[in-house]
Amino acid sequence: MDVFLIVAEKASVARAIRSSLANLDASIHVTNVRGHLMNADLPEGFEWGRVSPLDIMRLRKTRSVVSDNHSYSRLAKLFKEGGRLVVATDNDSEGELIGAEILG
Repeated sequence: MDVFLIVAEKASVARAIRSSLANLDASIHVTNVRGHLMNADLPEGFEWGRVSPLDIMRLRKTRSVVSDNHSYSRLAKLFKEGGRLVVATDNDSEGELIGAEILG
């Protein structure tokens, strides 16, 4: 049986989805992101206040930082077992960006 992970943008939406799917005979985990997942760090020497903001905006290289290793480990295990991810963010540009970060 496949395992599904549904990630919503808001806790209230996750609760509504969880409630709607409660009677299905499937392994479904519903959760939400906490804040934005955009956790990119600037390269050394590009800290805010040290260089012009225009130089930072022109920068094309960033570093991804995983700050919640516990959740990351749980997700990695889920997907090694054949899990499927469903991104359930809002249908707007912010939701699109958050969804892209979830996939990243």
